[in-house]
Amino acid sequence: MNAPHWLPTLAVSTCDRQPQYVHDMLLSLYSKDLAAGSVPNRLVVCGPDTRFLGDISSVTPFAPRSPVVAETLDAEQWAFMQKQDMKRRVARNFMRLLAGCDMSRRLLALQDDIAFTSGWFGKMLLLVQQLEADVGNNFILSLYASARFKDGPLAPYDPHRFFGNQALYFTPTARDGLMAYMAIAEREGKLAPDDMMVKGYVLASASTKLFAANPSLVQHVGECSAIEDRFHRSPTFRDAP
Repeated sequence: MNAPHWLPTLAVSTCDRQPQYVHDMLLSLYSKDLAAGSVPNRLVVCGPDTRFLGDISSVTPFAPRSPVVAETLDAEQWAFMQKQDMKRRVARNFMRLLAGCDMSRRLLALQDDIAFTSGWFGKMLLLVQQLEADVGNNFILSLYASARFKDGPLAPYDPHRFFGNQALYFTPTARDGLMAYMAIAEREGKLAPDDMMVKGYVLASASTKLFAANPSLVQHVGECSAIEDRFHRSPTFRDAP
C-alpha cells in the first residue's frame, strides 16, 4: 500500500562542531513522536567525515522503522566548501538538503539544533492536510517561528518577518521553486544565508504561500551557532501534549 502523499522524507543539515547537538536532536525527534520513525531520514553532513555521528542507533533507543542515512562531501566538494565563508557553507548545504531527496515526495528540512514537542509529527500532518484543503499544493509550513501570531493553529507567516530555517515542510512545487531561485542566486554570486533565501523566494513568488505552526512544534536550542548569528527562540513553543 502506498503511503499518503503528504508524508515527507526528513533531511537534517548537520556538521562536526562543538557543542554537538545532533544526537539530542535525533533522540527528541523520535522519542517525542514514534510515528516519525516511519519515514526516511537523511543526515546531510557539511563535511567529508561522519565519525562525529558515531553509531546513530546507540543515541536513541527508539529505532526508526525507516533508514537513517548520512550523506557526506567528497574530497573535491569539501575543498570547494572550505573556500566559502560559513554563511555560504550553510546555504550550500541547505541546497544539498533540498536537492538530494526523492523529488516526488514532500520534504521536512531540519536543522540539527532543535527539540520537538510531544506528538509533533502527527500535529504537523494535521496542519498539512488542512493547508492542502485551504490553499492547494504550493506552500511552505514552518514548524518554528521566533515571532508571535494571533491566529492558530495555522498562521499566515509574513515573509518580511520570517527568520530561521529550523524546521520547514515543503511541497514538491514549493521546493522546486526555491531550488531554482537559489540556483540563480548562486550563479549570480548572490547566495545569501539559507533563511534569507527562503524569505526572498516567497517574496518574489506569486504563488508559494508561507505559514507557521502556532504554537511552534519545535524549539531552537543551539545557543552556539555555526554562523555566529544572534540566538533566537520561539515564544510559543511548549513541551506538552
